[in-house]
Amino acid sequence: MQDYRIARPVFIWILLAQFFLLLPHMLRYPLLLVPGWLLLTVWRIQVFRGRWQYPSSKTKAVLVVLVMSLVAISQPRFFTIETMVILLLLAFLLKLVETATWRDLLVGVYLAYFVIVTQLLFEQGIFAAVYMLVALLLVTSTLVAAHADVQAGFWFPCREAGKMLLFSLPLMLVAFLVFPRIEPLWVLPQPSASGKTGISDSMSPGMIAELAQSDELAFRAEFDGMPPALSQLYWRGMVFSHFDGLTWRRSSLRHERDDMRRYYQIDDNMAAFRYRVIMEPSQQRWMFPLPGTVEHDSGAIDYDDFTLQQRQPIMNREAWQFVSYPAASRPWPVNNFRHRDSLQLPDGFNPRTLALARQLRAGADSDADFVERVLDYFRNNGFVYTLTPPRLGRNTVDEFLFETRQGFCEHYAGAFTVLMRAAGIPARVVAGYQGGDINPYEQHVTVRQLDAHAWTEVWLEGRGWQRVDPTYAVSPDRIEQGGQQSLADEPDFLSRSPLSPARFSARLGWLRKLQYRLDQANYLWHSWVLSYEGRQQQDVLRALLGQVSLKRIALLVLGSFVVTGLLVWLLLFWRHRPARLSPDERLLQHLQRKLRRAGLERQPGQGPQAFVATAAQRYPASARTLKEIGRLYLLIRYARLSAAKKQQLRHRLRRHIRTLRVE
Repeated sequence: MQDYRIARPVFIWILLAQFFLLLPHMLRYPLLLVPGWLLLTVWRIQVFRGRWQYPSSKTKAVLVVLVMSLVAISQPRFFTIETMVILLLLAFLLKLVETATWRDLLVGVYLAYFVIVTQLLFEQGIFAAVYMLVALLLVTSTLVAAHADVQAGFWFPCREAGKMLLFSLPLMLVAFLVFPRIEPLWVLPQPSASGKTGISDSMSPGMIAELAQSDELAFRAEFDGMPPALSQLYWRGMVFSHFDGLTWRRSSLRHERDDMRRYYQIDDNMAAFRYRVIMEPSQQRWMFPLPGTVEHDSGAIDYDDFTLQQRQPIMNREAWQFVSYPAASRPWPVNNFRHRDSLQLPDGFNPRTLALARQLRAGADSDADFVERVLDYFRNNGFVYTLTPPRLGRNTVDEFLFETRQGFCEHYAGAFTVLMRAAGIPARVVAGYQGGDINPYEQHVTVRQLDAHAWTEVWLEGRGWQRVDPTYAVSPDRIEQGGQQSLADEPDFLSRSPLSPARFSARLGWLRKLQYRLDQANYLWHSWVLSYEGRQQQDVLRALLGQVSLKRIALLVLGSFVVTGLLVWLLLFWRHRPARLSPDERLLQHLQRKLRRAGLERQPGQGPQAFVATAAQRYPASARTLKEIGRLYLLIRYARLSAAKKQQLRHRLRRHIRTLRVE
């Protein structure tokens, strides 16, 4: 096939589009993409300038083997979505180097459309949508430039591509509003990223402190009315009952509940929280509702330890409705298996802690009094709440209570639970999130990984399971202000994300307002675009159509096609509309119409003066008036006269044409 010489404007559009498409991935995979992009782009530029040659078949084979080897070395697992994306990006780069024919150029452009979609595998927020639109504009501009005349100008492809995208908007909006969301036949494994999977299925000292170093979004919650105080927002996740001396794990004694309400004692005057949670993909199954959840539409399994779990890992952004009574008591009796499970302690661990529990228990009048004595022990013995606690050895609780006395929430919850069990009080650790950040503009709660938290539940006779948060005894600000505000003064707060706005917003008021505005925009995007399905889609269609029926939906779709066609017709009409005539030319047209009615037609290519002379010969009775019309027209068009004089002559010309009689 014959070589295709790429025009300079087309080549520039190709390089612009390629760089923009690869930029977010370069930030994600810099060691592979940045050197590859630099090398291959320089190579292609030199080929374009005629100084280097296209790669031979052997060179292509070597490049493919090299790319595959580098990807295999850099990726711990080969068959993952990240690996497939990297291979696609590198293939996109290699394709540019070998573009020597018209077919190669088109294949490269079509491949670029697939590259655009890869960014949505990692981010689907409003900024990703803006990126996608700009990327579509650039790639489509490249496609237009490849087909356009070079003389049309450099920006002509961009203008034409913008019009194409504009005309597609009505159809896109109708398709978004009308077509139902169908579950895919298969689900791609989501890209793994540190901090995105959230809380693990086990807990050991330092794990939640490590998670709190991330500002990744966990979920958002919108309440009916004003959101409650942060101190009331305990987002319940997992319950850890088994302790091996170092790590807390979930119990195998959980059972599914068939009726959520009967496990709670709810008064008529008790406040109910009705809220909607938009949860980010976590690749895990557990959910994080508020305590006292009695209703939800998630289809999740409700266990008798008051946890909720989806039947499959949460691989996509999901939205669910909840009704919770956080103040509801749980007096359901503990069976023998659960009782033993909530008292289990490993043999041979933490002897000083067991002795402390016996000492405090001896002076306590009741279980509730013992709980208060342990909390007072935390308050009065110099304990410090910190993101960077010292590492602990074999007897983790002993070392924490009697030596380091520095810890994060998991240290306090774990130690408190061990003290309760050592005193014969059933207790367990609950992990989830606490608080969040209330957006003042949209009144929704944003919960991030830095809000991860652990607390304790103890069983008190006659009262059931009661939440006790020992962290509050040491650091009340953590519970009342939320993780972002209370941890902002920590030297190592978000140290692994030095450019995170959350790291500086507590000190910079303007940055905090900007963060809230951006969070508001993202929340609205997630609520009305990414979570638009099911009931919300039915409500919108009902508001638009009055009644959701196949006939009305078909009319809406047909109307969108009509509107799009009308827009295209208006554009074509506007582009090919006749040029606007001057006042003198309009007067000449008036004369032509009058003579046409009399039987005289102006011939193609016939000038105004010749036309008037022909009319004078044909209609001798009006020859004098016609000659005067011709003279006035020439003066107005070509004589150097003032504007006032031309206006005066124009009035005379109009009067002569109006009074002209030809038969």
